[in-house]
Amino acid sequence: MKTLRLISLTIALALLTTLAVAAGAPQPVTLTNGGCTSTGGYDPACDVDHNGIINVTDIQLTAGHWNESGTWVGDNNHNHLGQTWVGTNNPLRIEGSFGTPDYAALILNNSSGDGVRVYSAGDDGVEVGSAGDDGVYVGSVGSPTTTSNSSGKNGFEVAGAQHYGLFVGRADSTGVVVDSAGGSGVAVDSASDHGFYVGTAGTPAFANVSNSNNGFEVAGAEHFGLYVGRAGLAGVRVESAGTHGVYVESAGTHGVSVNSATLHGVNVNSATYGLHVGSADYGVRVTGSSYAGSFVGDIEVIGSCYGCLLATFGVNADDKPLAPGDIVSLAGLRESGVNSVPMLMEVQVATGSDAVVGVVQGWAELVTEEDPRPTEIGLRLVPRDGDARPGDYVTIAYSGLTQVKASGPVEEGSNLVAGESGSARAQRTVTVEGVELAENADVIGTALERLDADDGLIWALVNVQ
Repeated sequence: MKTLRLISLTIALALLTTLAVAAGAPQPVTLTNGGCTSTGGYDPACDVDHNGIINVTDIQLTAGHWNESGTWVGDNNHNHLGQTWVGTNNPLRIEGSFGTPDYAALILNNSSGDGVRVYSAGDDGVEVGSAGDDGVYVGSVGSPTTTSNSSGKNGFEVAGAQHYGLFVGRADSTGVVVDSAGGSGVAVDSASDHGFYVGTAGTPAFANVSNSNNGFEVAGAEHFGLYVGRAGLAGVRVESAGTHGVYVESAGTHGVSVNSATLHGVNVNSATYGLHVGSADYGVRVTGSSYAGSFVGDIEVIGSCYGCLLATFGVNADDKPLAPGDIVSLAGLRESGVNSVPMLMEVQVATGSDAVVGVVQGWAELVTEEDPRPTEIGLRLVPRDGDARPGDYVTIAYSGLTQVKASGPVEEGSNLVAGESGSARAQRTVTVEGVELAENADVIGTALERLDADDGLIWALVNVQ
């Protein structure tokens, strides 16, 4: 029995000695039949934790991988499939610089489901703090006919999608928000169907889906089909359209309403019909600091034109300023060199003995268009209030309701003719054998209010003959 105890003690001491040596300085080892022995030089394959020491810690680290051999290159022979990781304030973090071949810190490859799924998020589902190129890039979804990569650095880019590039099933507030954009808030380069389509917005009285391929379509809207609160350049711009640049089937109030735009409220460069509104209280309602509307080509109006004042442009050829209300006569004609009108009349104050052409509304400013149409030279005359100095462009009204400088007495309803110094006067009449005869003078309009024996501006319905 004493002999057996002695043998056991000897074995225990030998084992402790072996472990003590293993826990000390690096020992010469080599790989033999898949194991580490002390018959050769130091081998990194046995130093699992790469600390220069081979001890029991290395054995613990490799407990599940006894059959590995060769130079240590990394441990990828395991997975965490089926596991659920739960934690608080200890996220999974991948940091580093990941270059070729994948240029990514995380690679996901799933042939039968989603690449990434976020079941629930207290804040953002996916957040991109900063990206050197695209914030989110989708190369291809489904089987698109073609793909096209953008050369810019985009917040969200879809190179190709079989159906929707971006689909919002339901949003309690706004489906897509563009807070600020240096260029286009939303730009559609090419679309085989609708460039932008809204099924319904709010609770419209009815919705009407078009069967055509439209650049912009709203099937139904409770308030505005398209609302532009403020635009630095163009509120709505259509470069080219096969038929209608902007088409509104029906609207409860305004077919198109533009609140404010620095340049164009609606700009249609080329279309068979620039703007079509089928039914609305106001088909188009626009207020412009230069023009409420500018049309290149003929205008068709089926119905009446209420409050219309027809005017053209000329040049003050007189040696003194022309004031609003002055009656002017023709002094000559010249080519304009602007887009607003092909020819310009040279005008001067009417004296009653020459051909009257209209009534001065104010001066006109020559402005340069930032984005002229291909057929234009980019110069346009814009009406302005105030006197037109000699040589200035001048705005001349020839038909419609306007104020006219007159010399009294003038009765309401009297025919007006040109008097001296650019003023209108009542047409004179004489009675011959009971018949009232009017003097032979060109009538320029009808007085709409009375003027006593003095000079002043009166409202008149101008119709130069």
